[in-house]
Amino acid sequence: MAGKLVNSFAWDFVGKIGSQVASAIIGIILARILTPSEFGLIGMAMVFISITGIFTNLGLSSALIQRTDPNEEHYSSSFYLNIGSSLFLTLLFIFIAPLIARFFKNEALTDIIRVLSLSLLVSGFTVVQEARLRKKMRFDLLTKARIISTVTSGIVGVVMAFTGFGVWSLVSQTLLGRMITTGYYWIVSDWKPKLLFRLKALKELWSYSFNLFISSIIDTIYSQLDSLIIAKIFSARELGLYSRAKTMNRFVIKYSSESIGSVTFPVMSEIKDDRQRMIGFGISAEKLVAFAVFALLGWLFVAAGPLILTLYGPKWEQSVHIFRLLCLSGFAYPISAATLSMLKASGDSRSFLKVEIWKKIVGLTGLSIGFAFGLEGYLFSLVITGIISVLLNMFYTGKSLGITVRHQLLPLLPYLFIAVTTSFIVDILPLKFSLNFLNLIIVTISFFVLYLGSNYLLKTEGTTLFFRQALSLLNQLKAKFGTFKNFKL
Repeated sequence: MAGKLVNSFAWDFVGKIGSQVASAIIGIILARILTPSEFGLIGMAMVFISITGIFTNLGLSSALIQRTDPNEEHYSSSFYLNIGSSLFLTLLFIFIAPLIARFFKNEALTDIIRVLSLSLLVSGFTVVQEARLRKKMRFDLLTKARIISTVTSGIVGVVMAFTGFGVWSLVSQTLLGRMITTGYYWIVSDWKPKLLFRLKALKELWSYSFNLFISSIIDTIYSQLDSLIIAKIFSARELGLYSRAKTMNRFVIKYSSESIGSVTFPVMSEIKDDRQRMIGFGISAEKLVAFAVFALLGWLFVAAGPLILTLYGPKWEQSVHIFRLLCLSGFAYPISAATLSMLKASGDSRSFLKVEIWKKIVGLTGLSIGFAFGLEGYLFSLVITGIISVLLNMFYTGKSLGITVRHQLLPLLPYLFIAVTTSFIVDILPLKFSLNFLNLIIVTISFFVLYLGSNYLLKTEGTTLFFRQALSLLNQLKAKFGTFKNFKL
């Protein structure tokens, strides 16, 4: 089981990182061609598209993965319900697009939203196929789909930007990416829908998925509120600066969280009847996450200035401070993903809903107070609400599984201490090179030497686990391709 977990996580994580590296390269090119205002326009449109996108799933994908014995009625009924909801949402946006444009006082959004709404319809065709691939742990196929769609749509977007299409290059990139992913899933999937639709089957799934669906709605709306408020209060340019900083932060934080959740959830669902075994996997996952994520967050924080200036150029300099503050709050996502996988796999969807409601109450309170002090005030509030959110996740997970918050939290503190100390030391280095690239190299080497060295000297368990699994992956690659020597730890 451990090997299966490591292999699946590796495929999923590499896929997300690989696609994000490709996306980052494409984003760098686009950021040098397009303006913050054009990125702000696509950000405005995606606020509403992202919020309603959850209705194309309805929580059924998680229910199909969690259920031990889903049959053809469950799969086909879910498929047709997803298609119906997606079609309805697409038609709805076509009619209300002018109202959204007037809300933001930008008429250019009307056509942008109408075209982007087609992505909702396309996504409706992927829900069941993706769920089946995840249930079967076919993360190799999911990875290939992600990389192919990212690279292909990105190239099209860059070509369109170079030829003067402006914001429409971003619109085309988004829509084409969804279409390619959908097409690939249908090609590689061993399942096609039958002419079956049973309300009974949906009710069986809905008994589990309802609370997760409500949780997803709350989480999605909450995650888009910042962009909504910034777009409404400030301007497309400010939203563009914020979105670019948030995108860079998501490169490591959100997508690593999704990898953790997407892999640990199906694995833990398989062993949900053995609570102690499931808890053991969960704690090990938390240690691995803490070691890797705190390292990346610390590095991103101290390297923010030279990194952004090197990649995007001086017109994005105002996003540096935003990015650093986002890094401070970013730890909450990966840690929460590892913790909540245990709660989600246990089948206690009621507690899952409760914790999401409480986190959003805390988050909305922080958002309300934070924005009273401007954008910076909001960013500082994210740090505080992130800490509280992690503690709430641990409390409800512990309550459901019979473990304490202390049992979950203490193993993470050494990595946090090392990351904070290392970041402080590196951040005060006197960097005087005129080339930002040289400053970036010095900061990067200094940080990782200190961080890895400190972990090695303190013999932290996460370090051992990380390198052991990394070497295990190398040996798996050797067995498949015959290009590596055997390593032992």
